[in-house]
Amino acid sequence: AVGTDALYSQNVGTGDSGNVAVGVASGYYNETGVNNTYIGRSAGLGASGQSHSENTAVGYKALMDIQTGGANVAIGNNALENATTATVNTAVGGEAMAGITTNAVQDAVAIGHSAFKGSSSTTTGANGTVAVGHDALKVLTSGAANVAIGYQALQLEDAGGNSTAVGYQALTNQNNDNGMNTAVGKASGAAITSGHSNTLVGSGSGATLQSGYQNTLIGRDADATSGKINATAVGYGTIAQADDSVTLGNASVTAVYMSQDSGAT
Repeated sequence: AVGTDALYSQNVGTGDSGNVAVGVASGYYNETGVNNTYIGRSAGLGASGQSHSENTAVGYKALMDIQTGGANVAIGNNALENATTATVNTAVGGEAMAGITTNAVQDAVAIGHSAFKGSSSTTTGANGTVAVGHDALKVLTSGAANVAIGYQALQLEDAGGNSTAVGYQALTNQNNDNGMNTAVGKASGAAITSGHSNTLVGSGSGATLQSGYQNTLIGRDADATSGKINATAVGYGTIAQADDSVTLGNASVTAVYMSQDSGAT
């Protein structure tokens, strides 16, 4: 241990604890926990009478409030700062998962500043969350099985689940508590607020689709007006024309071939 009060409370007898602490008050309250690595002021500080094992925390106040949670990796100032019982999480970036408190959230991956930051309202319903990118899934509380990859992807969703957002600001405004949207591409699904069960593929796809459900939009800037239901649009800039319809190609398309010899019917 290196630093004032580092591993101050450690009491594991004559055996090798496997603990490493570098920094003022790092690992301060951990008594019998083993195989922890804490680097940074107040990293792994803990709470009086509590022990924790197999954590790695690097950065100012990383895993500061940990009590019984174990097998976490927190790298960055304030990463997983307020978590007490969280286990088997990976948080990399300043304030990544920093808002999560007493609920035993587990199996989450958060990479980027404020990625899956969460709050005291974040529950184990969000176990297994994957958030990669600054502010990705920043305010998630209970939504399950979400994956957000990209700057501000799914940043406003709290309770909705089963959504996948890949790309800069993909599904950035979604907060429908239903979820179940898939968006791939820069700003794909960026307009969606209450819509659900939509599939959007291509940069800018779904640019005006705020509400509506069961729509499939494939191609750069493929779109549908808000409120559309079960509409499909395929092609660059193609606009879905009606509910329960399929639109192939934009206004410049002059022919649609079902086979290379145009003989299919």
